[in-house]
Amino acid sequence: MLNLFEEIKNANNIAISGHVRPDGDCVGSTLAIWNYAKDKFPEKQCDVYLTQPMPTMFSFLSGYSEIKYEYKAGEYDLLIVCDCNNVSRLDVHEAISDHAKRIIRIDHHEDSPVQQHFDETYANPKGSSTCELVYELIGDEDVTKEIAECIYTGIVHDTGVFQYDCCHKSTMIVAGNLMEKGIDTNYIIDETYYRKTFVQTRIMGRALAKAKLHEKGEFISTVITLKEMHEENASSKHMDGIVNQLRITKGTRIAIFLYETAPGEYKCSLRNNDDTDLNKVANAFGGGGHKKAAGFQSDLSSEEIIKRVIEEVRKQDV
Repeated sequence: MLNLFEEIKNANNIAISGHVRPDGDCVGSTLAIWNYAKDKFPEKQCDVYLTQPMPTMFSFLSGYSEIKYEYKAGEYDLLIVCDCNNVSRLDVHEAISDHAKRIIRIDHHEDSPVQQHFDETYANPKGSSTCELVYELIGDEDVTKEIAECIYTGIVHDTGVFQYDCCHKSTMIVAGNLMEKGIDTNYIIDETYYRKTFVQTRIMGRALAKAKLHEKGEFISTVITLKEMHEENASSKHMDGIVNQLRITKGTRIAIFLYETAPGEYKCSLRNNDDTDLNKVANAFGGGGHKKAAGFQSDLSSEEIIKRVIEEVRKQDV
């Protein structure tokens, strides 16, 4: 088992990073480790690198204001990669990974089909979240209230507030232990998972109004263009929740949500209501994720992406 304490102890300067467009689990796991490192070794240099702009709903987490968005020239003794199985998905991967003496990975995704160099990995694809794995590595006795807030946030987001089937008995035990640290669980759930800004409400309304059914209602999809995002003053951070809202449409198997990230380029998010392995579907496009939630980037047309996603799902129906 990875010894996180010894890894940090043996490094003079540490970088922590996660995947592009960080979600709650990515933010929570990186900041949990940052707080742990600062608690145990306050004299050490420890930097967190994530994608800008960061969702402000996570601004209450300790360390949020310390997040860096541009790589500072220099070499790190240790790079800790969280919630990511491929260094190419790190926002500043070309700089940090090339200048780190040692790279370790803490993750709950399947191993990347592309060969990766990690000096050590602590991964469990059956885990509810990377945050739950971070909790295991830190140990309950060293989890402060600040660390607990970070970890609980990540678990809430990757389990859909404890309703996805990645949530196990062990997850609920960890959540209960975190509650005993004095965190405000209602605030974390409401403010980071359910609460929407007016811009989010508007763009979700557009997305739902455009939704289409395919294959006799088995698939539901919608597409948001850059033009629509500009009209609503929306950005990628406002897209959260749309694919999950599609997923709960009665009678559907697969939800497909696309939004334009650049002219002719799309980010695709997938969710299911059955046993379809969406990680395999996303892999076919160079992406990845989990069995029930996955995604990828593509420069195909939106119509072609939806068509090919359905074809990939059909391969598993045979």
